[in-house]
Amino acid sequence: MKGIIKMLAVSAAALCLSAGIASQTGCNGCAGGEQAYSGTCIGEYSYKNPYGDDRYGVKVSVEVEEDVIKRVVVLNSDYTEATEAMGKWNPETWDNNKATVLAKYAGKTVSEVMGIGVECDENGEPVTGTEENPVTYNGLIHTGATLSSGRLLKAVQNALSNR
Repeated sequence: MKGIIKMLAVSAAALCLSAGIASQTGCNGCAGGEQAYSGTCIGEYSYKNPYGDDRYGVKVSVEVEEDVIKRVVVLNSDYTEATEAMGKWNPETWDNNKATVLAKYAGKTVSEVMGIGVECDENGEPVTGTEENPVTYNGLIHTGATLSSGRLLKAVQNALSNR
């Protein structure tokens, strides 16, 4: 019995020592916390167009340095990025303002962007709110291109979750 207790005590001490070393070295995924992420992530978000056979969506590359987003780039894909919204909206609104929306991600932290809740309807379409109470997603939405902006945010979050 004394041998078993001694073995458990030695094992516990070794485990504590290992955890202490890992916390001091910043071992990613080890006890004591994770290192800041730096790298490029690829992500996408899409859902079936309820009015046709294509998919609304966007594919992105997100460059991150020390957990801070440096740049978001829209990649080529087969998704429909922007369409007319019931005849009230022109896809050029997104095309003409996409660079501005993409630039808003620069300087935001990974946790800040991951913490933004993006509510979607049952089809996966980002909810835009109402004219009186529009969704802003912490300034990452361009008025007049709320669906495209919401899809972009979901794709960026998907990319960051793939890091």
